[in-house]
Amino acid sequence: KYFVSDDFKKILDSIKDIENGKYSNKTLMVRCHSLEENANDNIFTLNISALKSDSKKTSLLLGTLRNITNEHVSLLTAKDLQQRYRYVFDTSMADMMYFDCNGMLTDINEKACETFGIANRKDLINDGIHLDDIIGMCETEFEPSDKVWITTVFNLDRMTDSNKMKKHVARRGTVYYELRMLTIR
Repeated sequence: KYFVSDDFKKILDSIKDIENGKYSNKTLMVRCHSLEENANDNIFTLNISALKSDSKKTSLLLGTLRNITNEHVSLLTAKDLQQRYRYVFDTSMADMMYFDCNGMLTDINEKACETFGIANRKDLINDGIHLDDIIGMCETEFEPSDKVWITTVFNLDRMTDSNKMKKHVARRGTVYYELRMLTIR
């Protein structure tokens, strides 16, 4: 009556498996109808354990429920926000790169990869690219701060061998580029 019928069947199947010695305990995620009118189902973890007698037979089944509805809703919300972020980030017509607080590249979108002819974005991120490597491609000298907005020239033929970006950037020649850097806190 209280458990969603599919989940109730899972509970019964798990009890049979424990009685038959297949498992000594089993943890399930189950949905339980709310006792309040028009309320959503609650989500629980159910841990079923077998207590054995001296003859090694199951003498008692012990079940414990833990309400994880709030954690589950938070997880779904976080996943939804992450999917939205990925969609906006990956489909943006603007080049986007994110750096962590130490200046290390943590993400780059497809548009930025296309602009610089970067074939494998995962390799680029895993190579430990620093903000200085990006700035090192600029023809304009500037000091990064909380906010930077400049129009600059990237002369991709002049990248030094010490610049980690060089092996990833397939495009050559001069790129006129509007660069905006913002600190995200």
